[in-house]
Amino acid sequence: MNRDLVEDVSGRLEAQVAALMSVQDALALSELVERGTLPNVTPAGFVLPDGLDGGRRSNATGPHKQPITEQVKVVLVMRAADRAGGQARGALQPLILATREALVGWTPDGEVEPFELAHEHLSGLGKGAAIYELDLRTRWIYRAAT
Repeated sequence: MNRDLVEDVSGRLEAQVAALMSVQDALALSELVERGTLPNVTPAGFVLPDGLDGGRRSNATGPHKQPITEQVKVVLVMRAADRAGGQARGALQPLILATREALVGWTPDGEVEPFELAHEHLSGLGKGAAIYELDLRTRWIYRAAT
């Protein structure tokens, strides 16, 4: 497979989740973490690669084919007026539902299986914001060129 699933998921969020004010990548999130700040405008989404796992080779002879499970993480950030972030958590719920609806069961093409929800959780609450993570996975077949 020759696709960038992070790019595909980012494009899907931009097209389907109108409430997101921005969709950015791992580098943008890393810069915010390094500075100890939050996005200036929220709600914001960040899409990160979250690894892949190779399954057992499916054939003993012939060209190498191997099942791959690839994960993508979506991080949602919502600011609110209260310092504890409780208001942000409540305001985040419709965004979580919209994100789930846009991605779970969707496939960018016929090369990968539809995305499944692997895990989701509230990963941060405080400093006037709520941070929520959704882990999604899909499967595809790696076919060696030789």
